[in-house]
Amino acid sequence: RGGDTANHQLSWRYDQRSIAPSTQNSFEGEDKKSFTFDNVFPPITTTDQIYKQVLSDIVVSTVEGYNGCIFAYGQTSSGKTHTMTGTRSHP
Repeated sequence: RGGDTANHQLSWRYDQRSIAPSTQNSFEGEDKKSFTFDNVFPPITTTDQIYKQVLSDIVVSTVEGYNGCIFAYGQTSSGKTHTMTGTRSHP
């Protein structure tokens, strides 16, 4: 992007399936884009809530002999490995 963007803060609006930049904070002249996913969770969502809503059926099917894949994608150090494996005291 050209120009000075150091003083701009981008916030997001979201619902259960999509996220988009808030129109009031978007950069001038920037195309309004929306990104659609199977699920979008707010920051206060717990790992247990995500597991129950998205992953539990895949885990059960895999234990029953079906193929299953859980793919974790995200920024470095955002907690993907911890979310997938937990710790000894909180597996």
